[in-house]
Amino acid sequence: MPSSDAGSKCVPWLVARTNFRSMSALGSSQRGGLLPAAKARRTAHVAAGTALLVAGGALLVLPGPGIPLVVAGLAVLGRRYEWPKELGRRAARQLQSLRRR
Repeated sequence: MPSSDAGSKCVPWLVARTNFRSMSALGSSQRGGLLPAAKARRTAHVAAGTALLVAGGALLVLPGPGIPLVVAGLAVLGRRYEWPKELGRRAARQLQSLRRR
């Protein structure tokens, strides 16, 4: 069993090497990412968008409002990623070309 002194020796080294002044409220790339609250918010955002997209996809074949849920899922994911925005633009172009026929 390791002694408790081994863990206490690492903490001063970590504190001495950490530059607390360069850490911003939203996280720092030097620290390797976002703060836990921002990570949780991002994860919840992606999970909600994915859930809406999956539920909408299922409701396309089942009775229910599938298309509005797919659009809502793409809108939520589009706030975080570029690919849903591009998919929405492509769908809008296809819809316009169908209307012209």
